[in-house]
Amino acid sequence: MFETILVPLSRSRHSEMILPFVARMALLHGAKVTLLHVLEPPRVLLRPVGSMLILPPTAVDALENEGLELLEAMREKLREMGVQAGVLLAHGRIADTIAKTARDMGADLVAMVSSHRPWLSRVLSDSVSVATYHRMDRGCLLLVRTGAPP
Repeated sequence: MFETILVPLSRSRHSEMILPFVARMALLHGAKVTLLHVLEPPRVLLRPVGSMLILPPTAVDALENEGLELLEAMREKLREMGVQAGVLLAHGRIADTIAKTARDMGADLVAMVSSHRPWLSRVLSDSVSVATYHRMDRGCLLLVRTGAPP
């Protein structure tokens, strides 16, 4: 049923709660799993240079290193569950980049965690999971976090 599963991960503590569900699906269907972390430059690190805003290279390097460490840690958790996974670090607007990556790699399913807030609050706010869901043209599994992460 699923051949390729894309798992967007953030640096939030609850992001990894999706991993046991992804592991079960991957093992059941023999699916290939790719873990994705998208870097969207934080506005506070931008500094004006003439008429442009520039992110210092050291800040970009630090964010990339943090992203790669996150991906490797989550890949190891999946490995412990018996699932091999690839990792991908991307740059761009988060929801747009997740949707584009899913299309480009031919993912059958995008699996991610959504924070526990009332549905209307998520729809009216700047929720990455809701924005991603609305950009999807394929299966999307949203695990709604209802408590503190383990």
